[in-house]
Amino acid sequence: MSTWAKRGIKTALVTGGLLMLGTGIASAQDASPDAQPKGVDATNVLDVKAKVPVVVDQNKVGLLNGTQDAPEFNRTIETPSVNEVLGGRSNPLFRGVQGTLSRAETGTAIGGNKVVGDVVAPVTVCGNAIAAGGNASVQGAECDQSVESTRTTETTGERGTIAGNVVSVAAAESAQATGNAIAVVGNADASTTASQDATAGGDVTTNGERGTIAGNIVAVQNATPVQVTNNAISGVGNARSESTADNTATAPGSFLTDGDRGAIAGNVIASPTAPIAALNGNGIAGVGNVETSAENTATADAGTTHPGMNGIESWLETSGHDAVLGGNAVQPQVSGPVSVDDNAGGVLGNSDVISSTENYSEVGGFTSTRGTDSVLSGNLGDAPVALPSSVGGNAAGVLGNTSADHTNDVTSVAGSGTFTDGDGSVLGANQVVAPVGGAIDQCGSGVTAAGVADAVCSNNVLNEVGGYNGTRGNDSVGAGNVGQIPIMVPGESFGNSLAVGGNASGTTVEEKGVQVGGDTNTRDDNGVISSNAAQIPAVLGAQAFGNSPAVVGNSNSAADAQTTLNAGGDAVANGDHGSLSGNILHAPTTNPVQAYGNTPIVIGNGSSTASNVLDATSGGKSTTSGTNGAGAGNVIAIPQGTSPTAAGHSAGVLANTESQIDNTFSGVSGGDIATNGDGGALSGNGITAQSATPSQAFGDGVAVGGNSDASSVNDSTLVSGGNNETSGEDASVSGNLITVPATTQPSAHGDSVAALGNADSEVVSTALSQAGGESTTQGSGSLAGNHLLNVPANVVARAYDQPVEVLGQADTDVADENTLITGTKQSSDGKSIMLPAELDSLMGATDVPSLDNLRTMPRVDTLRDERSFHGTLPTEGVPGLDIVPGLAGVPGLDGVPGLDGVGLPIGRTQRNMGTLPVVIPGLPLVLPVPGVAQPRTLTPSLPTPALNGLTVDPLAGALAPIRGERTAAPALANLDTLSMFGDLDDTTVLPRLS
Repeated sequence: MSTWAKRGIKTALVTGGLLMLGTGIASAQDASPDAQPKGVDATNVLDVKAKVPVVVDQNKVGLLNGTQDAPEFNRTIETPSVNEVLGGRSNPLFRGVQGTLSRAETGTAIGGNKVVGDVVAPVTVCGNAIAAGGNASVQGAECDQSVESTRTTETTGERGTIAGNVVSVAAAESAQATGNAIAVVGNADASTTASQDATAGGDVTTNGERGTIAGNIVAVQNATPVQVTNNAISGVGNARSESTADNTATAPGSFLTDGDRGAIAGNVIASPTAPIAALNGNGIAGVGNVETSAENTATADAGTTHPGMNGIESWLETSGHDAVLGGNAVQPQVSGPVSVDDNAGGVLGNSDVISSTENYSEVGGFTSTRGTDSVLSGNLGDAPVALPSSVGGNAAGVLGNTSADHTNDVTSVAGSGTFTDGDGSVLGANQVVAPVGGAIDQCGSGVTAAGVADAVCSNNVLNEVGGYNGTRGNDSVGAGNVGQIPIMVPGESFGNSLAVGGNASGTTVEEKGVQVGGDTNTRDDNGVISSNAAQIPAVLGAQAFGNSPAVVGNSNSAADAQTTLNAGGDAVANGDHGSLSGNILHAPTTNPVQAYGNTPIVIGNGSSTASNVLDATSGGKSTTSGTNGAGAGNVIAIPQGTSPTAAGHSAGVLANTESQIDNTFSGVSGGDIATNGDGGALSGNGITAQSATPSQAFGDGVAVGGNSDASSVNDSTLVSGGNNETSGEDASVSGNLITVPATTQPSAHGDSVAALGNADSEVVSTALSQAGGESTTQGSGSLAGNHLLNVPANVVARAYDQPVEVLGQADTDVADENTLITGTKQSSDGKSIMLPAELDSLMGATDVPSLDNLRTMPRVDTLRDERSFHGTLPTEGVPGLDIVPGLAGVPGLDGVPGLDGVGLPIGRTQRNMGTLPVVIPGLPLVLPVPGVAQPRTLTPSLPTPALNGLTVDPLAGALAPIRGERTAAPALANLDTLSMFGDLDDTTVLPRLS
């Protein structure tokens, strides 16, 4: 039996024992020795049953003198119920009391309380083969066992005092050890089919209406299958297992009670847990050979449902209408599984594993309660946790050969939606919900030292935790509020390979979906400190897959990952006609960390191929209203999004390396804000600070004394926040907005470095980063309907398409499209002319850079709508140069080839443009000065942020007009001006520089 189950059972029994002891003592003090206390069921107060059936059968042991049958054992250890022990006699707590009542009478004191327990713990040890000096073989063993202990518990404490309370324990602990082959010295072979199921528990129904300390429930539900099956292990010898195993544990039951018009009545504390524990299908070889071919399934289910409020299938239902401390619920819930399956390991041996695992774990369900017209009633605390964890399909060997082929299917569900009603209450129907989900996996990786390791894994995971959280708080005080903190923490490594003095490969295909939490809704009116919502969802965690490191070895990996991560949802509230009500705090975070498709090799060969599709979302829209309210319907939203990524790097020292990735990433944090403060005071205001920071490094190649090839396709979108809308008509300090959107885009991609080697990098990248959106407000009154503050900020720090050579050959080929949207402002730094970094000569006064790689310039079709210079510039008098500032009316330079009729923009005819914001690309900028040779550098400069205020005309007024003989200008032979400037011939407005 699992530790947490034991502790839960002990706690419940102690609590129930103390409660029943108090009941007995109180009754005994008020009764004569021969009296029968009304409402007390002497034999039915405490009723706990336990069954432990143990089966040891069909096991073989190989000794020096031959194969022996292991001892058999088949017995059920069972504790009878209190009813059976007493045999109709009175409870010893009541001295000499004879005769009992089968049911508590309504209105009596201290009656109808129950402590019930059903514990089943079957154990099966069957079909195992153990070689200890000889050979052992088990063929065709069938091992089946089933046990249950169920009941329906009904009682009542209506109009009673300390009445109708229930302590319930249901535990199904199913242990299974079958189909294992263990060769200590010799050969072991097992072929077994095993099946086992355990069921314990049932529904609990009680009633504490109009009672005092009545109709309360304390319950533990635990379902834990434990498997050690179908493993093959050798010390000195050979071991083989070809077996199947199935194990099911169920703790059924739902809870229904009522504390209406009571005091400390109808409350429920219930904890369902279903952690599967499995060690299956592994092959571990010492000096010998092992082989497994296994199929393993396990199911754990704690809690069932009944038709509840509005026909919704419900696991827990209670009520505290018109009560004091009634109808509250607390429900911690834990779902598994935890498994180590189908791994291959070997030291001086060979291990071959082909197996599959299927695990299903579910706990709890929908919960509803009510606290209308009450005090401190109908509140809910919900903490569902589902963290399925598995280590499967890995191959690891030292001086041996290991191979694993594994299929893993996991479903883990914890809890569901919740609803509470606190209309007309004081401190009623509030919710605090903290769901935690994610998956922790190590799958399909090969690791070897002076050996060979090959791993293949197919991993499919579905993880659902919590759900919709709704409440009401109309005409209430401190009621109907919701705090939701959904946290997602996936952490996994799959499809990697690591070789040290050997050969390793890892291949994994994974599909994973995780949903933690859901929408929140507190839409109510006329409250005081009511119907507020706080939602703080977070998508965290890390993934490492498809990486191939090696030291003096060969390493190859391939991974295909499709991942969907969602935390929280929309937040809806309402504070109309309320005071300090209907406000929303929304602080979502999207921050998945990924490292994939990297190939770092020191002396050896390696390749990585990774395909990644990641969709991560935290939070959603924030919608509320505070019309005719005071301090109502305000929104504070702080969405934050990042995507730290290191992918597709190919780096080798005296090695040949190759990396190829295809990435599609979509990250969303938060959403639109909509509120209203019409007719209110300090209502309907919105404050938001949105940030989007994709931090990506991908597709770089590094070769030192070898060859490196990196190829990446990247499509990345990161959005934080959205549009903002409010109103403050006929209001005071209402309908205002403060917005602080910020985008930063640190990135390094498509660079290559070669030293005594060859490095190639090829990248196609499309990236969008967006923070915030449009902001709309209107209003009339005192400080109403204003966009009080808007502080957009963006920083671009990107290094890409940079070849660096040191006695080597470095090539880059980058197609890059990068867009930043900060509020309503869109910018792009992907239009800069990237000069070559490896320049090996000086540029004279009459030289110009080669522009061979510049074939086209982006087309701009909407320049007429831009007004970056606060008006249009004159274009008369300069043929063909309508769009060039400062050339109007300048005399032509007749006689200069290609420049007839064009004058130089200097002297008194020149117009000084003053200062303009300039973005310097991430390359050295060389300004030619007449008569001075300009050096070129081999080292690329770091990216430089935008420099506002840089003088575009540094020689303004410094030179007199040129007179005398004209000098011919160099021709730009490779510059295709038509394709560069397109339809700009008749454009009279310069583009915005941003």
